[in-house]
Amino acid sequence: MPVTKLVARRSTLPFFLAGFCLLAGYLVLTVGCGRTDPSDQTTATEVARSQVGGTITVPYIADITGVNELTARSSTLSNGLQYYALFLPLATEQTDFQSGPPTFEPGIAASWDFSEDRKKLTFNLRDDLVWSDGESLDAEDVRFSWVAQTHPDIAWSWADYKRHISDVEIIDSHTVTFHFTQVYAGQLHDAVQGVILPQHEWSQLPFEDWRDNGQWFVDHLVVSGPYKLESWEPGQRIVLVQNDRFHGAPAVPVTDRVIFEIIPDRQAQLSMLRSNTGQFVELVPPEDVPKLHEAPETYVITYIPRYFSFIVWNTKNPLFESPEIRRALTLAIDRQTIIDTLYYGFGRVTHTPLTPDVWAYNGDLEPLPYDPDAARAALADAGWSDSDGDGVLDKDGKPFRFDLLTNSEDPLRRNIIVMMQEQLKRVGVEATPTTMEFNAMRGPLSRQEFDAAMSVLSLGTDLDLSYYFHTRSIGSSFNWGAFSDPEVDALIDEIAAELEPANNLQRLLGLQELIQQKQPMTLLYQALRLSAARSSLRDVNPNVINPFANLRHWRLVDPAVEPLPEQPDPKAELY
Repeated sequence: MPVTKLVARRSTLPFFLAGFCLLAGYLVLTVGCGRTDPSDQTTATEVARSQVGGTITVPYIADITGVNELTARSSTLSNGLQYYALFLPLATEQTDFQSGPPTFEPGIAASWDFSEDRKKLTFNLRDDLVWSDGESLDAEDVRFSWVAQTHPDIAWSWADYKRHISDVEIIDSHTVTFHFTQVYAGQLHDAVQGVILPQHEWSQLPFEDWRDNGQWFVDHLVVSGPYKLESWEPGQRIVLVQNDRFHGAPAVPVTDRVIFEIIPDRQAQLSMLRSNTGQFVELVPPEDVPKLHEAPETYVITYIPRYFSFIVWNTKNPLFESPEIRRALTLAIDRQTIIDTLYYGFGRVTHTPLTPDVWAYNGDLEPLPYDPDAARAALADAGWSDSDGDGVLDKDGKPFRFDLLTNSEDPLRRNIIVMMQEQLKRVGVEATPTTMEFNAMRGPLSRQEFDAAMSVLSLGTDLDLSYYFHTRSIGSSFNWGAFSDPEVDALIDEIAAELEPANNLQRLLGLQELIQQKQPMTLLYQALRLSAARSSLRDVNPNVINPFANLRHWRLVDPAVEPLPEQPDPKAELY
């Protein structure tokens, strides 16, 4: 199988957030320990690169939720292990979206092509792939996976990707054809979503029993990916070992074993990193970055993830009906100070949900400035004044007062809304910070039973903004503010109708301009994702798809033999 082409944009990465002597109980890495014959032309670096093996230990904040992606709750680690360690998809979406829409690298499918009318998509499968128990991986597995993905008893969270696929037809043992009910730009993207599951093993359990039997899939786990699950102690550790039946490039993972230790405390994770009992920390608090960057035994990996932070204004609330009022509120919020104070400068003020490294990012637009004087003037023009001298603007006898909601589990967001409370107070607006557990928040957000809310969402690589800003997404997706604008709807519909995504550049640039004009959200910032690794761990490339997307390429070296290259300023991603 071709090597997955993960594009390293910046220091060691592009997205979401790298002497090795392990303690007793782990394997000891011995790289470059002998003398090199002077007559040997192989360089020290080449010698180091030729070494494989060892054990990588990763302290991680939360356990996986299962091995079956159709029934396990989605999480960063669960998705990373299911997609990039245990199973293979038909094709893998790449991170090469700086210059155009992302491409797909062959996976189980060696190639694919559309019919002339684009209603059929045929995949030609590799004929040399087997499951870890030796059974052939073939067309039966592909069709079985689609049936499971769309089965109502399973109710896969991402089944919507398959809504336009009416059938998966087996042509022969290594050829399948996906039949579509309509033609649209994302057909390939939707067809390859989800991993391919082992029909010969997992079909033994009726679909109606899948959701109540998570352990059954662990007990009957056969895999196609580079790693096997050696053991899983829930809440404690996950141990992966090489799958010796995996066919890829490299033929097997570079490392013998990867151990994920479940360590909920961030500082405890960093202690493991500093003591070399752990080699990678996926999410580092901003305040710890300078010391990790300066220490010779560790290095920092940064990238801008697909997340965007925002305040959504409930447009059903009369306070927030007007774009001019929403714009004034944006002008009143000092976003750069929030970044400098709470993120230690590891972020940038934004004006669009798109990240700056995406091909359709509108770099000609500038974020609205922090301008409290302009905010006061705009509010006054709209008829708001402090008629009773209490420090809060009022209009028609009603004060400009509202609750500003965020989720209670995140102390950083709680601090952010307190800072915003003080900033808005300076222009006569009273925002009362309020918190709610995230799962409890989802209902009120969807039903517009809130005033304003601070949260974070991610944008898919297909750049589909309909989920957040189209009228049809009110109450059913992430258009929590009930924003509805005919001009925005029409442009989103035009983008969706275009079969060649690259032809949407001007439309996407224009859509970002409209979003800035209408201000359905106050877009706050895009924070850097901050990770750290031991200098003995190399080729770590977390990216916008998943931090563990190239896990099988991670390798251990002797830094004395293969010195760590000079690392850029961790904030270099921002400029």
